[in-house]
Amino acid sequence: MKEKKPCQIDQKRLVTLFKDIKRLNSDETRFCFLIGAGASKSSGIKTGWELSVEWYDTIKNDLNDDELKEWEQSVSFDKNNIGAYYPHLYKKRYETSPQIGYEEFKKLMENIEPGIGYVILSQIITSERHNFVITTNFDYLIEDSVRMYTSKKPFAAGHETLAEFISSQTERPTIIKVHRDLFLQPFNDDSETRKLKDEWQKALIPILRNFNLLVVGYGGNDGSLRDYLSSIDHQNRKAIYWCIRNENEINDKINNLLNHKDYIVKISGFDELMISLNDALEYKV
Repeated sequence: MKEKKPCQIDQKRLVTLFKDIKRLNSDETRFCFLIGAGASKSSGIKTGWELSVEWYDTIKNDLNDDELKEWEQSVSFDKNNIGAYYPHLYKKRYETSPQIGYEEFKKLMENIEPGIGYVILSQIITSERHNFVITTNFDYLIEDSVRMYTSKKPFAAGHETLAEFISSQTERPTIIKVHRDLFLQPFNDDSETRKLKDEWQKALIPILRNFNLLVVGYGGNDGSLRDYLSSIDHQNRKAIYWCIRNENEINDKINNLLNHKDYIVKISGFDELMISLNDALEYKV
């Protein structure tokens, strides 16, 4: 019986792999990036954990002790793992007016410019064959970076109705927003993020078969994308490289997703990883 646990490597080995792929001009080894909210923190957007803390503080002020206890019990709330309750907290915080929640996100993301990590990511997805990005974010940092710092025009699929136009064979930088675009009624609460839309499930199959998945800044707390990845037999997908900064970022649900063909990669952070890749791939940013 094969060992189920993934191999653990560090940032240097991952960077060397990207350097080898470019040196050998490899067509067989390609990466698709999976970008979560943690990658956007240095660009000025709060993480899911930070938003969860803010929403919980507001909920505590709005409810009396009995109401708060009843709600916490209904979702099996664990304050020590508050980020995992992001969808539940969002739904409770804005249950009296979902529109206010939507407006809060628009305010949070307006006038935000891409940080250095996103600038370098734009170079990778336009200059190399690693041209796909899957993201649970609904900001515009990735496509803005491509438009501002490269001569390419990205295809951004910000709604599931665009999934049928995604081709795993395209050379165009392609951004897949599985929780929708900011201006297309993005998904936030538990009912919306519980299951990945069927259109995305179908569209992602050929990408996962042909691309290794490099996960950065994503904690798997939405459930939908994490459960979808868990449901795919490892023989029907390429390896997953799951980046973490601390060991406590890996929980049981992520451990159950990963297996012996996958990798846990210890990195210093999203920007730091991208800067190391920039140096190795010799971009002139």
